This record gives sequence, structure tokens and C-alpha cells, in this order.
Amino acid sequence: MANGEFELKSQETPLVDFDTKTTESVSSLNRHSQIEEETVKEELELALPDYDDVAFGGYSWEIKNWHELDSRASSRIFEVGGCQFRIVYFPQGIVPSSGYASLFLEYIPSREEKESQDYGVCCQFAFIISNVKKPSLRVASSAHCRYSPEIQDWGFTQFSETKRLLSRNSPVVPPIVEDGALRINAFIRILDDPTGVLWHSFNNYDSKSMTGYVGLKNQGATCYMNSLLQSLYIIGAFRKIVYQVPTKKEESKNGIAYALQRCFYNLQFMNEPVPTTDLTKSFGWDSLDSFMQHDVQEFNRVLQDNLERSMEGTMENALKNLFCGKMKSYVACMNVNYESARTEEFWDIQLNVKGMKNLEASFRDYIQVETLDGDNCYYADMYGFQEAKKGVIFESFPPILHLQLKRFEYDFERDMMIKINDRYEFPLEFNAKAFLSPEADQDQNCEYVLHGVLVHSGDLDNGHYYALLKPQKEERWYKFDDTRVTPATLKEVLEENYGGDYFVHPPFRPAVKLKRFMSAYMLLYLRKDKIDELIAPVQKDVIPNHLKEVLDENIRLVDQQRKERLESHLYTKIEIVTPDYFANHHEFDLANFDNPVDEGVMLHFRIKKEQNVSDLIPMVSEEVEVPANRLRLWYIIRRQNYTLRVEEPVSELNISIEEAKDRWNSQGFILRLYLEILPENQTNHPLVNVSFDSPNIFLFIKYYDRENQEIIGCGTIFVIKNDKLDSICPELCERVGLSKDTPLHLYEEIKPGYIEYLRLSKTFAENELSTGDIICFETGNSDTKDQEDNIFPTAPKLYDFMANRVIITFRPRFIDQESTLEFELVLDRRIKLIELCEELSEKLNTDADHIRLTTCSPLAYAANMVVPNNPNITLYEIMHASEEDTVSNMLFYEIMNVSLSDLDKKRLLRVTWLFEGLANAELIDVYINKVGNVSDVFNAISEKYPELRVPNQKVRLYEILEHKWYRDINMRAMIRSLNPFARIIGEVIPEEEISLQENERVIVVYHFHKDVARMHSIPFKFVIKPGEKFAITRQRLRFRTMYPDNIFSVIKFAIIDFDRNSVVYLNDDDVVFELLEQYNGTLAMDRAKKEIRKPKILDRAIQMKG
Repeated sequence: MANGEFELKSQETPLVDFDTKTTESVSSLNRHSQIEEETVKEELELALPDYDDVAFGGYSWEIKNWHELDSRASSRIFEVGGCQFRIVYFPQGIVPSSGYASLFLEYIPSREEKESQDYGVCCQFAFIISNVKKPSLRVASSAHCRYSPEIQDWGFTQFSETKRLLSRNSPVVPPIVEDGALRINAFIRILDDPTGVLWHSFNNYDSKSMTGYVGLKNQGATCYMNSLLQSLYIIGAFRKIVYQVPTKKEESKNGIAYALQRCFYNLQFMNEPVPTTDLTKSFGWDSLDSFMQHDVQEFNRVLQDNLERSMEGTMENALKNLFCGKMKSYVACMNVNYESARTEEFWDIQLNVKGMKNLEASFRDYIQVETLDGDNCYYADMYGFQEAKKGVIFESFPPILHLQLKRFEYDFERDMMIKINDRYEFPLEFNAKAFLSPEADQDQNCEYVLHGVLVHSGDLDNGHYYALLKPQKEERWYKFDDTRVTPATLKEVLEENYGGDYFVHPPFRPAVKLKRFMSAYMLLYLRKDKIDELIAPVQKDVIPNHLKEVLDENIRLVDQQRKERLESHLYTKIEIVTPDYFANHHEFDLANFDNPVDEGVMLHFRIKKEQNVSDLIPMVSEEVEVPANRLRLWYIIRRQNYTLRVEEPVSELNISIEEAKDRWNSQGFILRLYLEILPENQTNHPLVNVSFDSPNIFLFIKYYDRENQEIIGCGTIFVIKNDKLDSICPELCERVGLSKDTPLHLYEEIKPGYIEYLRLSKTFAENELSTGDIICFETGNSDTKDQEDNIFPTAPKLYDFMANRVIITFRPRFIDQESTLEFELVLDRRIKLIELCEELSEKLNTDADHIRLTTCSPLAYAANMVVPNNPNITLYEIMHASEEDTVSNMLFYEIMNVSLSDLDKKRLLRVTWLFEGLANAELIDVYINKVGNVSDVFNAISEKYPELRVPNQKVRLYEILEHKWYRDINMRAMIRSLNPFARIIGEVIPEEEISLQENERVIVVYHFHKDVARMHSIPFKFVIKPGEKFAITRQRLRFRTMYPDNIFSVIKFAIIDFDRNSVVYLNDDDVVFELLEQYNGTLAMDRAKKEIRKPKILDRAIQMKG
């Protein structure tokens, strides 16, 4: 807590009221304190200016003899604004050796508040400790707190150094504590809580009851998706469209539309946060996709595209009517009557933030008119070169307007993506009519009201997304932050998300300038004349019946589970191990309660704590269908060596379940028992005394089946301590169908890794066996060949393996590598790396020396550290190599083209080589000496592809970033100079580029899909010729790319401008050479994304396969 703020936990020792002989309480502030009150009030209000005062007051407590104070002292109770408080003072500190005095403000709840246990009092307070005679000698500090049933004391563990209070600053300046006297002033400002959650701890917070809305669960990094889904959910018109998508057929149940219907239904009718796993599963995502953050705009586009496909033949324009507007790109000549214009649809608008003051400035920048003159004149067919104006103007705006604020951009100087945190203001309402084309319908309503602000907090690499939404026309704003929904203020919606710098004014300290870490990146505006229609409530009768029937039952079960959780403090869980469970438990110990092999044969009960143990017997009898007089229960305990064993039979039936649990499992919340089922001829058998002094011992028996290599439970047995072990051998043989005279070896399970051989000639007591112990036996007549045929020839060998066994999942390091097999292996954690790779080589059908492993981060679920090439390192050392507290039982593997010994000297480079245009691109891995140069890269590639070795043939390598051209690579450059984040492309330079004619230019051609922001694929160089019509240019582009007809025929070509996010599509009569100068852009191909290669893990674009 900042500035030593601390919650004082209540203690059994009561607060000590002041002693009238040593302290004096003043009911009202003294004269100096009254003067000081106004100053302190101003300081507190300056620190928290956005909250209204409920009350403000102060209290002065004078201490006469500081040296006689107890370790803990308190003032009298005083009142401010109808609330009662008192000061709690520790003159030597909570920890006396700390050297600091501690000071707290305690809130005294009223009788009604104590009874209700539901209150919150928000206070800002300041303490001033001063010299009684010279109040200017003082120490001051402030804090704020929400007093509640959880927190009733708040203050400072280190308010001031004790020596500072007792020491003189100079011979003429007295200490603060002078002659044992001291004054403590408390100033309290009780604040109005406009949202009801100011400084809330959110323990046991219920979003549905507080706001009427529920949140969405975060799967790892799906907060960006959650914020968008909530913004779409509040639009009732959109929800109705989603519900109308046909999903009744069985094949639709795995689709995106059905999953979105389920999600929206649960958001409306569930009472707790809604999971989104079904939705992401319908996208075709695995768990790794859910741990990757993506761009919200891209996610929204892909989601809308998928929904549109689901609506084909039913409501084909439904989404377009909500979200789609139109804009016109134009070039208009100034001196002749000629204009070239194209109208395009838009689903959202990307607005510049950098250099812009507010939303209006961004719109004006978007439609800014550029003058084409001088050398940059526009070529207007029959009119030749003309001065012209170029721009973009809107023809219509949609009912739902999504504005994407460009908060992220690539900084080429810093060679990285950066976040723009500049201050940028947006209004609650705005009129977009000023940005309409003069030819557009001027009667259309262009007034918009803000209903959503999607926020990104943090930096680019470590950020979080949430949404501030206004679900109803007259309703307040709410903050939707994953699982939690809370009321929000207008300041939280607007000012706190403008970005930029702000000042904080801590009381008694200078103001500090800070940079906001959260800012709006997407705005949701609704057209004013359509608001009632857009956010109209969705009634249950518009929801398909097949959806309601399934989901209502799911919600009922979830509510039931929630109720059980809320009432869990009234009940005790009981887990009972049955003989059937023990027989099928092939592991160490009596049972595995964390991961039982078969839940079906372990009994589970939930019973009220005050019920008696006797009430449990009939419940067990009914469950196992055995009369109660044949059942006997035994308490299971956890021994000091952390093993589970029975201790004694349940004999006291009249004690409560809670008492039994506390007696036998005091540190846990579950009562665990073993069920003994007596034979029919032992009905009402008296309880056998198995106390320490008794001669009886109750043992559990296991058998090692060497042939099947497994441990089998063989029931229980009562024995006499002084009998010899061999006395039970005939019965043990009989239990597993062996001849009674079969020689046996017996062992005791003591703990994992510790199995002790038992002497048959000794007694049970001499072998130190007691009730609850587990004996494992095996046949003792296995021959040498029998032992050689088995991996584990003896029970101790199997136990040793089980103690060191670990299940490791192996996943491919890259999803585009040759082997993508994912598998699990059961391994001994002592296995060495060289042995592990040998085992993997058989699984992967490759050389062991070519397998490289990488550990997995347990938190990020991603590749962590490459395992060093040390053949003697063990699997245990590999899994525990990092300093993280938790360990992931997963390893990534790569099959290298070179041995790991050679790899240590080389660097892997992945080059995409364009063999015949872009249609035949191949990803090539080459290992280059780390001190080599770039020419070695081509030499390594040409060794794999000798056809590239052509005399006098010129080749080039270049780097691209974010699907944009980055730079040509000099063949003499050193390998270490290559950008590690760039993608390397290689090709033979086309002949027309080598023999470039006068006035011809070489440009870069890009790929995008519908929007400039959605770049993809590989950019390439291309020669443009002056005066050449685009119809001819298109043919040369076809030859350059070598795309097949089915791909090339659907490509639209355009001139794009990255800075203005503009697109101008080309006709066959256009001259690209001239348009590039006029539009100050570059040539691009608009086509759906079809990557040549699959991306690496953690580098995936958003894809929905549903």
C-alpha cells in the first residue's frame, strides 16, 4: 500500500482507551487546529476533486505523557457526519523494533450496520502529529479507504520515525514530543460514492445484482474479444439478427452463429460470468489461440464476415443495414469539367490520433482535400495533365458507427510497434453532417450519441482491454471488465480515456505529472434517430425455442451449482473409498482423491455440518445397495509422511459431521472415509479393537501382477500382531487364484520411493506393521527369462518407476515444421537428455542428434527456453530449469536439418524463395555461420536448388515487416546485421527490372483485403511504364505474380495511401504511372488473404474456421 498505508487487523486484545492521568481528549478542535482545518480540507479536495462531500470534520487528541503510553493506545470515539471513529496509536509501532510510530483511523459501525453486514463508508483522511506548544513542528500524511465489514481500520504502519518525534532538530528547536506532550489531529472527509463501488475490494461482488449485467470469462488473453462482444450485446437489433440465423439443424450446432446465440442468451439470463470456450471452439481455435491477443477491429471484421456467410439466403443485408456506410474517393479537376470518383462501402472508419486534438479534427483530416498541381498534376484523359483536388468524402453514415482510433503504429526509426498515448478528446454527441458530400442526401440524420468506449490499458506488449458501455438510452454507464461489471462515472468514460498527461496532487506534497496508461481505441456511436430501435430490449419470445430449451436447463444447473457454492459453508463434503475403488486403484497409496481413476466407484456426499454421523450410514447403504448392518466406516488420515491411511473405525455415531471432520481432518474441508463391506455371515459383527494396545491389526493388501505389469487391490485383512507374516500367505495366494504353496515376496508401501522388504519369518509386530498399512505381495518363483521379458520384473522396480514417473506432452515448436505430431510419453524423470532424444527419435522417425527441445512457460503456455545440448542433463533438471514457481509438463520439439553440435556454431535463417512469381513460393531453412555474410545465404539455398546457379543471373534478398517492404539486403552485409523480426524474401531479379528503360520506375506492390489496415502476403517490386494503360499493366502483373486464373481473376487493383488510409480502384483505361504521382500512393492488390506459409506459434492472424 502506498505511503505505508495498511489495514490494521482486529486483535483479541481490546483497544486501550486513554488514561485520564496521561492523556486528554478535546471534543472540538483547538484554535490552531480550526485554522488548520480549512487548509487541510483544501489539500484533500485538491487530491480527490471529483467527489462530493457528505461531511467534513476534525478531532484533536492531546497526549500529556507520551513515555507512559501502552504499546497500543486509542482516543475517545468521536463523530463526523453521523459516523463514529477513533484514532489508534502505536507509539513504538506495530513492530516495536521497526523504529516507526504507527497510526490508524478506526471506523465504529452502528448497530444496524453490524446486523446488516452490508455497508461502505468512503473516507479521505489526514493525520497531523504536532508539538503542542509549537504546532508548526509537525508530521502529516493522508490516505483514503472504504470502510466495510472487511476493513474497519486503515492507516500507516510507518507514520513517522520515532527518533524524529523525540529528537531536536537544533539546540533552539524543540522535538515534536516535548515534555511528554503530543497532539494528534485527525481530519476526515466523508465522500459521496456515486457508483457504489468506490475503492471496493470486490470480494463476493455480484455484478448481476448490482448492475443487471454479467461479465465474460477471460480464457487467458481474450479480454479484447470480451470487450467487443459486450459492445455488440447491448445492441438489441444486432442480437435479434443473430437469433434469427437458422441453427436448428444438427450441423449448425458447431457453427459460430449458434455459439454466439448461446453466448448472448447466457449474458441475458445467467446470474454469473459467462464462459466463452464454446464460442472460441466454434472459431476452430485451440487453447493456444486463446492466449494470444489480437486487434479488435480485425476480430470484428472476421466475425461479421462469418455471420454474413451464415445468413446467405436468409438475411443477406441485415448486418450491412446496421453497420455499413458509403464513402466516395474522388479526383476533381479545377479548370475543366472532369472528375474521377468511386463509391465504396465501409464498416468502420479508421481515424488518426497522432497530431489530432479531437474527433472533429480527425474527421476533417480524413476528408482533407489535397491539391494536385505542378509536377503532381492529374492526367485527365482527353484533357491531359490538369490541376485537381483529391480527397475522400462520405455519402452516408450507418446507424451503428464504429470509429477505430489509430492508437498503434509502426515506428520505422525505432523498428517496432508503438502505442500513441497522446491526448485525444471525443464528445458524448456529435453531428457528422459536415463531413457529408454535397451530393449526398442532406435530409439524412447525422446526429450520433456515444454508447461505447473500448479501452486499452498498459503498453503494447503487456496490455488489457475493457469496455465502458451505456446499454440503455437513459441508463447510466457501466464498465465491462471481463467477469466484472461495475457502474462508471462520466469521468471514467471520457477524461480518463483521452490519454495524454495528467496531474495528481497528493496532500502536503508537490503535484506530480503522470502519463495515462489507458486510452480509448474504439468508439461506438449510435445514430440519434435510431437509438430506440437499436437498443430496444430483446424479449424472450423472439429467441428460438430450441435455444431456450437447452440453455434454460444449463442455466438452471449453473444456478444450482452457484447456490451450492454460496451454501458450502453450511455443508461438509464426504469422500468414501469403496472396496471396488481400491481394487481398481493401480497406483501408490490407498486412493488418489485429486485425480481418482474411476469417479464412479468413489462415493461423494454433501451433508449438513450439524447432522450426526449416524445419518450418513443409511445414505451409504442406499448408494451401494448393501444393508446397513454389513457396513463399517473407517476414518482416513494423512500421515506425517503425507500418505493416506485408515486410522480407526467410526465408532461414535452420535457426534456431528463437523466434529468428526475436525477431529480427523482438522486442516482440510473434506471428511474422508473407507467403506468396509462385511460378508453376509458377519452381520452385526462387533467392532474389532485396533487400538495401539490391541493385538489386532487391519491391513490393506495389493498384488503385483507381473504378467500385466500392474498393481491390483486385493481387499483387507485382520491379523494378530504376534503372528508371523507367512501365516497369511495361503490366503493371499487364494485371493489371486494361485496355489496355496506358491512362494511369495511381501513388501510394505511406506511412501513413494520407499518400499520395504518384509521378512516372512518375523511377526507383524517385528516388521513394524500397524493398522492402515499397505502390504504388496508378488510371486517369488520368476525365472531369469521371465524377468528379462518384463520391463519391471519385481514390484519394487515398478514402485520405483511410479515414484519417478511423469507424463510429458510433446508439441511441435512451429506449426509449419515437417512433423506436427503431438503426443504424450510416460517417462522416468531421471532419464538423461541423450536417452530421451533416442526415445523421441523412434517416435518421430528421425536422428536423435537432430531433435531440439524447448521448455514451456506454465503461465504464457508458450515456448520458453531452448534446452542446452548437454547429453547428461536429466528430464527433471530440464523441467525445473526456470525460476518460475510452477512447472509445465510440456516440451516443444524441433527436427533440425543439422545436428545440434553443428547448430551451436550456426544461425537458422528462414527464407521464402519466389521461384516463379508469388504463386510458387517455398519456405527454405538454412543454417549459416554466425560470422558469415549474406552471400552465404544464397550459396546455401543454391546447394539445395542447383537450378538457381545460372551464370550472370542476378538475385536479391529483401526484408519485410508487417507485410510491408522494409529494405533490400546487401549481399556483402554480415549475418548479424539482419533484422531478427523481419521476414526474408528471395528471388531472381526479373529481366525488365535489370534492363530498366528511361523514365521507367520500380515500385513496390502490396497486398490487402478491403482495407489498407488489413495488409497480408509478400510485397514485390514491379516496373511501371509511362503512358501504359492499366489493361496492359494487368497482363504484366499476371506474368510477374504467376497467379492462376481462379485467383488472378478476382483480384481488384488499386492505388493506396497508407497515411490517409485511402483506396482508389483502377480501371483498364487508367495509367498507373500518372495516378501514382497524383495520389502520392502505391500500387496494391485487393484479394482475400491466402498466406504462402503458416505463421509461427504465437504469430497467428485471426482465423475463424466455423
